[in-house]
Amino acid sequence: MPEGVTPYWRDYQGREVDFVVKEGPKVARLVQVTYASDREGVGRREAEALIRASAELGCNELLTITWDYEGEEEAVGGRMVRYVPLWK
Repeated sequence: MPEGVTPYWRDYQGREVDFVVKEGPKVARLVQVTYASDREGVGRREAEALIRASAELGCNELLTITWDYEGEEEAVGGRMVRYVPLWK
């Protein structure tokens, strides 16, 4: 695992974020990974986990790596979630 990247974050309800990227002590980015190829395929569970972790860790850089879907959308609390296909 590269320096500054921890494998995942999990809350008491079992919601998980796949990767937490740190710059020093600060959380710089939260990353989810999904096999989804379109927006409908990205589960609500992934988005909810990102938003929960974002609030708890004080991070607004939210990224979901997908199989083939690309986009950006505003989530709860005004946070933006970027969706980037793996091949990019």
